[in-house]
Amino acid sequence: MESKILSSTGFLHEFSVEELYVLTTHWLSDIAFFEQEINYFESLIARYFLPNVEEENVMLIQSIANHFESLDQRKENIRKVIIQHQNQLSDLLDKNHVENEAHLNALHSEIEAKLFDFIKTLRQVKLEFFNATKFSGKAKRLTVKE
Repeated sequence: MESKILSSTGFLHEFSVEELYVLTTHWLSDIAFFEQEINYFESLIARYFLPNVEEENVMLIQSIANHFESLDQRKENIRKVIIQHQNQLSDLLDKNHVENEAHLNALHSEIEAKLFDFIKTLRQVKLEFFNATKFSGKAKRLTVKE
């Protein structure tokens, strides 16, 4: 039995429990990548930018570091929700009995919306990072050349 839902992306989807389970596996893979990406940016900030940034940009770089820390916490919360959802799906697959497929699809859509919102925010923070650090890098290169 398949349910039709309107996802957070605005498309009409029909997912079986098996398909929902596979999607959660992909999401967990994405979360693992985002974890590495956030750690990379936090490392760059801590090792290269905070120690070397011009005094007028310290607050900006620290603010971006705080955004990455907040995103890391959100990522962990989303990971926990995805794992819980995946465990529910796994239990249903093991029992080969699906009663609330529409409910599972609705829950899946809510989790998808949280994940997409997280991705959107991560992209915004990365853009802030690149915009803030490109000027810092130019200033450093100018002083090194002189």
